[in-house]
Amino acid sequence: NFAVFRVQREVGRSNFGGMFVNRQGVGDLAPADDYNRAYGLDLAWQATTNGKLFAFIARTDSPASKGGSDYAGRAYYTYANDLWNGNVGYSQVGEDFNPEVGFLPRRAYRQIESRYNLTYQPTQWPWIRRISPHANFRVFTDLENRLESSHGHWHFFDIRTRQGARFGYL
Repeated sequence: NFAVFRVQREVGRSNFGGMFVNRQGVGDLAPADDYNRAYGLDLAWQATTNGKLFAFIARTDSPASKGGSDYAGRAYYTYANDLWNGNVGYSQVGEDFNPEVGFLPRRAYRQIESRYNLTYQPTQWPWIRRISPHANFRVFTDLENRLESSHGHWHFFDIRTRQGARFGYL
């Protein structure tokens, strides 16, 4: 038996929502503790004209033999204007977070991520469409804050021409 329930409300340029997902074993052959439930709240809040906060908190419940209950969540803020954009985010997924009716690529981690991008469109050089240096990084740790993996990308010189070429320096 599967059930999914989702509600969402748009308010201006923001939206708020919640969902509930249930998987319940039924019938004579189903064990007594054959269930998995996931529920959560999410938002995309237009905090300023150029800034938006995305966040969610979720929980799963299963029998103790399948891990019990745990949480996952994320907060991610993005800002963009005509010259630059940037974002910063934090995510965490508990060790026993178990959304059986869905997909979870990784468990038991914390993630910090950020990206900054300048987007300058010079009018004095007609052959240049955009100059866009950028930097981003992502760090994964376990729940004890031990480093698992990280990735950084810094591209301080990046030019895109009107004809579609791109060149730069890392």
